[in-house]
Amino acid sequence: MLFQLYLFLTDLPDAVYVAAFVLAIVAAFTARRRLSGKVLLIGVLTVVAAWIPLLLIGATGLGGSNPVGLGLLAWIGSGLGLVVIVVGLVLRVWELIKPV
Repeated sequence: MLFQLYLFLTDLPDAVYVAAFVLAIVAAFTARRRLSGKVLLIGVLTVVAAWIPLLLIGATGLGGSNPVGLGLLAWIGSGLGLVVIVVGLVLRVWELIKPV
């Protein structure tokens, strides 16, 4: 039981990251014409664009590539995209609660 709790806690950041990503996609498609929707879409595209090179190299198995550099690109791009997604979600909440 303690080992299962350890596994749950070690997987928690990935689950939170995936949940935030899915929430951002849903929010981006429900508010496309507003500023928050555009910011969310930019954040989602940033995360996707950061992972594409690493996934392509992993899928093709090219030996002359630099997976460390691509991993750093994916890591930095994911962090930047997540920050933009959080800003977009804050803007979306602000649009929903502000008086008309």
